[in-house]
Amino acid sequence: MPLLSRKFARLKDDKGFILVVVLGMCTVLALLGAGFAAAIRGDLRTTAIALETTKARSIAEAGIALAILDLRNEPKSGPAQRRFPLDGTATGCQFDADGSALIVQIEDEGGKVNLNTPNTRLLAVLFAGLGAAPDVAQALTRERGVSRFASIEDLDQIRGLPPEILSQAKAIVTVHSASVGVDAVMASSTLKAALKAGVDKIGDSGAVQTISGTFGDDVLAEFTSRSTNSHYTVRSMGQLANGTRSVTEAIVKVPETANGEVSLQHWRRGSIRAPNDGLLTAAASGKPC
Repeated sequence: MPLLSRKFARLKDDKGFILVVVLGMCTVLALLGAGFAAAIRGDLRTTAIALETTKARSIAEAGIALAILDLRNEPKSGPAQRRFPLDGTATGCQFDADGSALIVQIEDEGGKVNLNTPNTRLLAVLFAGLGAAPDVAQALTRERGVSRFASIEDLDQIRGLPPEILSQAKAIVTVHSASVGVDAVMASSTLKAALKAGVDKIGDSGAVQTISGTFGDDVLAEFTSRSTNSHYTVRSMGQLANGTRSVTEAIVKVPETANGEVSLQHWRRGSIRAPNDGLLTAAASGKPC
């Protein structure tokens, strides 16, 4: 009898051990299932975000195509019939009835300072007006003596340019213009203010007459040059109804003749700077593109 009791006791212990093992395995399987479900939800969310970003990017790239079409049609329709102005003014339209919107900006590169201009005084005045050290223009001239600037990002190689000045300069300089000076009609207010401040710091060389009402009082006429209307920066932002945005920027060269082909000099994903939210709201429910 004692032997039988010991066998039953050992059996009960074994059953208890098996129960603990089974419960442990169930717990592990439950944790694995929860982790797998969380991973699936994460993958689905990542896929949804990727699809939304792709849609927004497609809208932005469609904006580049619309801008090019507008630039090509301008000789026939005339500036008054232009859909997108050339002074950088943002123009919005409804891309689709689902609430997606498109914002397009076009800037004539002739309204910027050409980093490869032979007018070294223009460069000196510009960077002085932005607050750079006096030897920055000399450094630019030395760098260009070695090789021409291929892009505005080459400014990163110039020593003595603080990040804030570098950021301001990149918005108002170009390498896609053959102009010696700047087209006053296309120049931004930021560029005009910088040139005015630079003239005040450096002074009038007296080499040429001054003009008023273009860049401001007492700005040298040597800085003015009519745009060739051939190179443009196009910035296009696509936005979905849920707020997903994508920006594409391109430098477009438009041929002088109607039979010539438009060429893309530069293409990149742009930074998503906050635009006018009112413009985006109006575009989403406004005139179709």
